[in-house]
Amino acid sequence: MIKAQYNFDLTSFPHIFDLSKAPSAPKEIFSFGETQVFYKDTTLIHYNEIVNHIYYVHKGTILGFRPDRNLEMHLAYVLKEGFIGEGWYFSKLNSMDEIIVAEDTVITKFSQQAINKLINLPQVAILLLYTLSTKSISMTSKFQNFKNHSLKDQLKYFITNQFNLINNKDKNEIELHLSQKDLAVLLNVSSVSISRAFSELKKEMDIKTSKNKVIIRK
Repeated sequence: MIKAQYNFDLTSFPHIFDLSKAPSAPKEIFSFGETQVFYKDTTLIHYNEIVNHIYYVHKGTILGFRPDRNLEMHLAYVLKEGFIGEGWYFSKLNSMDEIIVAEDTVITKFSQQAINKLINLPQVAILLLYTLSTKSISMTSKFQNFKNHSLKDQLKYFITNQFNLINNKDKNEIELHLSQKDLAVLLNVSSVSISRAFSELKKEMDIKTSKNKVIIRK
């Protein structure tokens, strides 16, 4: 069994899917599902599971892990409130993710029977289309942005973005509880390449690295 391990600082990790501007989910749709608190470390979806439901995150944080070539699980994305998890259900493929609750999180799960009723509601169909298109555009944009820049610039963009995510103008230092290996996986490069990129970036930014932590100062 593949086990996902994590000890990341969620406040300094990028939220890959930002659905904060999504249309509000009609409150009446939640009567079709089952809403409950999923406690920290609960596995919401297992790797290789045939997913028979979709879910909506009301409040909290969940983490998506994906395996590398050696089937070791690595953190791939973070999901926050407003997120609809419909992808693996509609794809009819076994999940390539393992999704774990990072903090006590309020979630509504919709069964297959409930989904069949929901997709006949125009406002739900619009919401699903919005989330699907937003995810597609988000991933395409990130790919285009990254592939046309050097690894040093990709890393600089990633680190600079952390200050924006924290959104605290008075904060002059942040800690990323990620190893260089973790960052290499996120940027899809080798550990040697990420180490060289850090060496280059240290000439431009105040950065300190240790085994499982990166400290950045403005």
